[in-house]
Formats: sequence, C-alpha cells, structure tokens
Amino acid sequence: MFHEQFDDDIDAIKEPRHVKKVWESIETGFTKYLKPMLSEDNLGLDKLTSIGSVKKSAKANAPDLTKLMAKFKKSIEGFQKDSERYRSFFDHESMEEFTSSPGSFKPALNKGCPIIRQTLSSQAHELLDWHKRYNITKPRLLFDMFTNLIEFHSTYTKTTKPAAFAKFDNPDAFKFDPIEDDEECRITGVIGMGIKSAVLYHLTPILFPSRDRHSLLGFYILSDFDHFGVPTESSEFVMYDPEKKLKDGTIYSAHNYWYPYALFTLYSLRLYRELKKSFSKLNVELDDHYRFVYTRTFLHEVCGLESEKIRAFVAHDVLYRFTNEDP
Repeated sequence: MFHEQFDDDIDAIKEPRHVKKVWESIETGFTKYLKPMLSEDNLGLDKLTSIGSVKKSAKANAPDLTKLMAKFKKSIEGFQKDSERYRSFFDHESMEEFTSSPGSFKPALNKGCPIIRQTLSSQAHELLDWHKRYNITKPRLLFDMFTNLIEFHSTYTKTTKPAAFAKFDNPDAFKFDPIEDDEECRITGVIGMGIKSAVLYHLTPILFPSRDRHSLLGFYILSDFDHFGVPTESSEFVMYDPEKKLKDGTIYSAHNYWYPYALFTLYSLRLYRELKKSFSKLNVELDDHYRFVYTRTFLHEVCGLESEKIRAFVAHDVLYRFTNEDP
C-alpha cells in the first residue's frame, strides 16, 4: 500500500471477496510455516504446563510440539511480566489520581507505560518525527485520550463475552469504531492503534491482539506478499512512502501503521482457531486466556524464519529482533 494512496485501498481490503482471498492465502501460509516451527525430540511438555499456557491431554504426549511450545512459554512469561506494569499504571484508582493534576500524567506515562517508555528510548530513525510530535503534545491531551481508551476497555470487557467473541467472523462484529475512528481516542501522528492496541493487549489478551510491526509483517509473509488486486497493487500489510527516502535513495518502507484494527483482529482470531485446531489434534489444548499471545508469537516466529526477506524489505531495520514491546 502506498502512503499517499491509502484511501484507494482501504475500502477494497474490507470487501468480503477480498477478505476471503487474503484469508485463504494466510491459511495456506499457516500450514507452510507451522511445520518448521515444530521439533521431533523427546523433551515432552511436562515442564511447559507450569504457567497455565497448556492443558495437556492424558491420552498422549506431543513431543513434536516442544519447540514451539517453548516459544509460547517464553512469550507468556514475558507477557505476564509486562502485563503487571500495564495493569498497575492503567488501574482505575491510579488514573483517578491524575484527574486533579493532569499535568503530572505525561511524566508518569513516560516511565510507567512500557510501550511509551520503549518508544521514547528508541533511537530508530523512523521515530524521529514521532519524538518531536510527542514532546510537544500536552499532558492533558494525553490524559484525556488514555482515559477514553481505558473507559472503552472497561465497557467492552464487561459487555463482550469471550465465548461470543471467539465466534466473531466479520470485522463489524468487533465494534471497534470508538477506538479506531473517534477523535477523542486518538492523537494524530502521536497515539495510533499501534500504541493503543499494545495497551489493550496487555490488559486483556483474550480480546485484543497487539497490532505491532512484526505481527503485520508476519501476515505479509503468510499471505505470500500478494496484493490480491487492490488498486495500488501493493500488499495491504505494508506501507511505502515515495516522499521519504533513505540515505541510499531507497523508498521508505514499513508495516502498514494505518491497518484497520478490526480487520487485523479478524485475521488474528482466525489464526488462533487454526493454531488451536492443529494443537488439539495432537492432544494439546491451548489456554484461550492467552489467545493473542499465541498468535503474536507465531507471527513473530514467521518473521524469524524469513529474516532475510524482512531484512531486504525493511532496509532501515536490518536486524530482526523479537521483543515484547514492538512499536
């Protein structure tokens, strides 16, 4: 997708026929990439059940899943550690304390919110503009926006049953418009769905996936880099900006940081269903509580398997790194 032609593609990628084609390609990619993630050793899964990430059937062991399950275990442990920080900072009582002194919210956010802290400390060239915009953003504006986000989260988790959510199969079913489209829940060029989804994900991973860079690039790979006939003839999961060029003259490329969150959630939920089905056949039941931790890990691992292709595409980010905080 091209930055200046975003509007040309946005409606096309939401069309049911297009979604069907993209998912069929992702489904094929899933089968292709799952196999090399598995191992055939005899380590067993006994040591991987201690954190509640797996419910092992008594019928049979599944030693061929050990390699991927070890990845899941590590991801869940990292998630749990980070989640505690998010829950502590965005706790209702904690947020209430800033009501009388919103000016103190920004300094606290810089230290207390992991995704903000990491992005601020990043020296990546592509974040220079973000740093400038964020530095001049008023604390009150940040406080109001995150307050709206947390209020949405509170209402959504109270009114959306996980069992019903698990069956959603249409972007509109998620009802994410308040956090995607409402002006009260975004700060243009500063706080978009990448950061917002990181917060929601760490609060409730059964309902909110993290729409981070390597997850989008994972879908880019799983869909075989195809554009499926969209007007710009470029994959919807990536973004090109001809007006921005690197020092060597290369056109700037990145994940599509404007990608619709509801559509991303649909593909992530379908991906989890495939993971759950594949593991269930091997007598291992995944824990739905960590639904989108599993999908995020899988998508990041896909990028790891195709690190050379990622390196070639994202020329300004030459080393693939798996991180829990990925802006």
